Amino acid sequence: MSRKPVGYWTKEKCQEEALKYKTKKEFQKNSSAYGISAKNKWINEVCSHMLEIKKPKNYWTKEKCQKEALKYRTKNVFKDNSLSCYTKCLREKWIDDICIHMLEIKKPKNYWTKERCKEEAFKYKTRAEFNKKSSGCYSKAWENKWLNEICSHMITIGNKYKKCIYVYEFINTKTAYIGLTYNVDVRNMQHLKRGPVFIYSRLIKQKPKFKKLTDYIDVEEAKIKENDFVNEYKNSGWQVLNSATPGAIGGGTRKWTKEKCIEDAKQYSRKCDYINSKGYKAAFRNEWLTEVYQEAGFKISTNKPFKYWTKERCIMESEKYETFKEFCKQSRVTYSLCQRHKWVIEIKKYRNW
Repeated sequence: MSRKPVGYWTKEKCQEEALKYKTKKEFQKNSSAYGISAKNKWINEVCSHMLEIKKPKNYWTKEKCQKEALKYRTKNVFKDNSLSCYTKCLREKWIDDICIHMLEIKKPKNYWTKERCKEEAFKYKTRAEFNKKSSGCYSKAWENKWLNEICSHMITIGNKYKKCIYVYEFINTKTAYIGLTYNVDVRNMQHLKRGPVFIYSRLIKQKPKFKKLTDYIDVEEAKIKENDFVNEYKNSGWQVLNSATPGAIGGGTRKWTKEKCIEDAKQYSRKCDYINSKGYKAAFRNEWLTEVYQEAGFKISTNKPFKYWTKERCIMESEKYETFKEFCKQSRVTYSLCQRHKWVIEIKKYRNW
């Protein structure tokens, strides 16, 4: 989708664009004219020809739910694309009958062996993508400390302690922009939408050549090297677009080694106080928590990884108990999360408690 100039989307052009789509959802997904129409309060007028998606009360009978469910191969896809129907099936306890044709996503206990985790990890390019798309496998690998081994093939991205230095070169005018970032792909997208590289590119009507000058290296070393590269380009007769001082990365940083994380943890008498520390975040990110806890004298927790308890997992957990009272008493952590996220009513209806 090509970027339109400022002021392009008049009311008439938005109306013309809206005629290409049958629903507001399709319009929103495929055209920036939707956002302009909504901002200027034209949306109802320009979408007046579209189908009304909202279903009337009691629309979802069991027969209609069965017909709707046949469009999808898994429960997750069904839920994402037809939430009102999916919710109705849960509430009326039709979900198992209606989704009998679907693929079974839930894995049996102890399914994720090291070999299966390794095979699953090969589908993804980064740890973030792996965690997002296969959280059960990622969690198992994290618990068993297999992540470093099974993710060795993945693309490395940095963080606030590791940075990569890059350059944009405008060959015809011998002009360059040098920067450092924790994620080259994300930063590249940002530069092509706004900022000095975007502005200069439009000004001279030329696309720059992008190059990585280093791998992801220690942030202190990266700040020094960025300054060296800026001077190197200037000494070679290049004009440099950088306005910020080389090495500026926004905010102070501290290099957290395992030893420094342990020292930091020893300053706290209670684990609940320590988890608000930056040292805790560094230890968690680098998978040092067990060792840090041992050295600091904290009790090692058997708690689940961060964001483990989704609504679906809470429902699965509730199925272990015969009564709501037993669920509250025997699974206090899960019950507390359900209260916090306001899932209790839905779970009680699902279990007929």
